[in-house]
Amino acid sequence: MIEAVKVGTTEIFWYVFNLKDSVHSVPMNDLRDHIMDKTGSCWCHPIEDDEYVDCWIHNSMDRREDYKTSKAFH
Repeated sequence: MIEAVKVGTTEIFWYVFNLKDSVHSVPMNDLRDHIMDKTGSCWCHPIEDDEYVDCWIHNSMDRREDYKTSKAFH
């Protein structure tokens, strides 16, 4: 599945996929590739979602999740 969020006039996308017993949301076309091992570990140190157990949000190098979580100004 692919999820999109609109930032200004640009849509920014994440891959959403299952890995064993968890779901991972990984930024598409980030400045660095997200390569996970079998446990889901990644250089970006993904954070578990507050609402959903075993749903992991990978941090992008370009900081696009700041817009998704309203941490950045539009």
